[in-house]
Amino acid sequence: PPCRRLETSELSGLSMSGSDEAKVETKGSQAPVPVGESLERVDLKVINGIRALSNMVLDACLEHGEHPSELLCSFMVRTKIFESGDRVDVRDVGAIDKKVKQKIVASVTEALLETDSPAVETIKLQVNFEALYASEILKIRQKSAAANKRRETLLDRVVEVGTHLKSNSQVAALYRAIFKLLLEESGVPPGQINRTIERELAAALESVFPQANLVMFNNLKLKGKRDHVAQLCDVVQGIRLFNLETNKGGAGIVPVPKLALAEAKALTEILESESKAIVRKTEKYEKVLQLETKHPGSISASVARLHDELAQRRQLLLLLNQLLHECLTGVERLHRQNQELRRSLEQLKGLVGGKTAVPKETVYPHFIDLATRWKAMEEERELVQLRSQVHKGLEPFISCFRPTLLPEDIKAAREAGIVKKAEVKGPMAVSGVQVADLTKEDMKKKAFDPQGTTPYLLLKQKTPDFMGLPLEYQGYCPYTMVSQGGLIVAGNPEVGIVVYKGACYTLRGVEEAENFAKDPEKTIRAVMALVMKKPHYAHLINLQEQIPNFSIPIYLASSTRGSNAEPLAPSKRDCGTQTPIHFLPEKNLDSKYTWNEWELRRRALQMASLTKKKTSSAQTEKSHFRRENATQYTLPRPFADGTMPGQGTQTMKTQGTNVPRTKRYLAGLRGKPTTTFKEKTVVMDGNEIVKQT
Repeated sequence: PPCRRLETSELSGLSMSGSDEAKVETKGSQAPVPVGESLERVDLKVINGIRALSNMVLDACLEHGEHPSELLCSFMVRTKIFESGDRVDVRDVGAIDKKVKQKIVASVTEALLETDSPAVETIKLQVNFEALYASEILKIRQKSAAANKRRETLLDRVVEVGTHLKSNSQVAALYRAIFKLLLEESGVPPGQINRTIERELAAALESVFPQANLVMFNNLKLKGKRDHVAQLCDVVQGIRLFNLETNKGGAGIVPVPKLALAEAKALTEILESESKAIVRKTEKYEKVLQLETKHPGSISASVARLHDELAQRRQLLLLLNQLLHECLTGVERLHRQNQELRRSLEQLKGLVGGKTAVPKETVYPHFIDLATRWKAMEEERELVQLRSQVHKGLEPFISCFRPTLLPEDIKAAREAGIVKKAEVKGPMAVSGVQVADLTKEDMKKKAFDPQGTTPYLLLKQKTPDFMGLPLEYQGYCPYTMVSQGGLIVAGNPEVGIVVYKGACYTLRGVEEAENFAKDPEKTIRAVMALVMKKPHYAHLINLQEQIPNFSIPIYLASSTRGSNAEPLAPSKRDCGTQTPIHFLPEKNLDSKYTWNEWELRRRALQMASLTKKKTSSAQTEKSHFRRENATQYTLPRPFADGTMPGQGTQTMKTQGTNVPRTKRYLAGLRGKPTTTFKEKTVVMDGNEIVKQT
């Protein structure tokens, strides 16, 4: 099957043109896009209107006992509106005529309740694949984000505890915090951690982070401490992996390389088998329909129904081959990563050998490299499991309708000697089209010029990187689609590739290539008109990006069912960042620095005000003939017993005496004028009068 580039996907994918021989890369195939990544390119009012109609459809389906997803209902509403020529303005649902609204709801409900419609099953297949793929990618992201959050929390705790180490209790708390981080990074689920794993981690921690390194760790800056501990975790994990290889430890470690390769190969075999089976079915459809084209009335089945059945098979084949290509690419990466892992282990064995001690500068980089490669293989295994889950979601669509391709029609096509045009090989002459003999530089400048209106023909023998050219319509023949009422047939690269306005088109045969080259615009417009009649063709031939609001991922954000659901709004969030005031070392701190804008304005106004004022001084009597004086002296040397001169000592007993106090005062100063005063003497012992004269 032909490989194609996924312009918006995280994983490479594959597009199926329906022929094992047509191995040409196709252009711009839509890959599953996680929720919320393409909302800026859509009309939110239209999405909200479609969502309101889809809620009505969902209520109608619930009355009949069916429970379709809101995503499917929304996209089905969009297809019905597109079929009507986009004449219904859903920006304001309340303004839509009631009869028109009821007609849309009834039409979509009837289609969803139908159990034997290949066209509806094709849409269900497209929606289910996009939703399931996006959901699985989101699960991986959420799992990774949760693990990173736990890791950052533990790292913050280690840095917090490891700052200003002064006591043994702080050192013990630091080792406990690092040990918890190692348990988190070990990859062993919390319920499966036992004493053996804990002892192995403790021994590795003591080996790579002895107490002799505490002084160096304590002197590091915050970022240096985080980096040091993160590197320490990788070293410990690398040691455990090396012990697992030498059968000396590694308890609880799952053999990820072996399991990932086995799971990827098993899924690849299943996908190859299913893909080949569907290819055989599509070949039978092609031959029967080709017989009907040559001899009208030769078959008894409905031609329109066969077209829809073939389109469903093509869509399923495209998605299966996308998963198959991803699996094959994943297997190659796993083999390469496994070889690099084995090479790292062999280098470590050569360095360590039977030695009891090896310089850490020599082996630590190898341990870190070993842990990094192991993590890469764990991530690759997650992708394998993602593809397996998506494949399980595709299995119900292998036989989701009753096929009308009759055995007698197949037999008649075989007896008539019908051969697919795509099976004809060898160079062919296409008249009326100029053959371009270009180099890579010429192709970039001339053949792929979007303004070039003259068709060119690129032949396999004269075009470099011919098999890697991006093809329009997923490599299907546009002229056959238009001329035969929607027949999806792969183009034949042996005929050549017609380049028009920078786009590459592959045609089924020489006659189709000549007719297409006469008026490419007419065929391109006819293909769009065909898609309007058959909306399930849009994603199959990769035209969803050319139709407004027709890409399935944009409806994933509004697929939450609820009576009180809010209208879809642009993605917004309140964010803030906290930065240190000073990025420079502490010795260069600016004490007057401020980040507050109002404080800066206040200072500016203050400075402006000072320019209009003056300072005056005056000498007063208090400051006259005065000066500040300071004296510096040296303390005397202490005595031999450590006491300083002029200081006393305190003994075990305190004793003192209280001597009598004599007071004299004059008596008789108050009273009558005739009164005389006398001098009296009082002797007091404490508060008692001992003698008075």
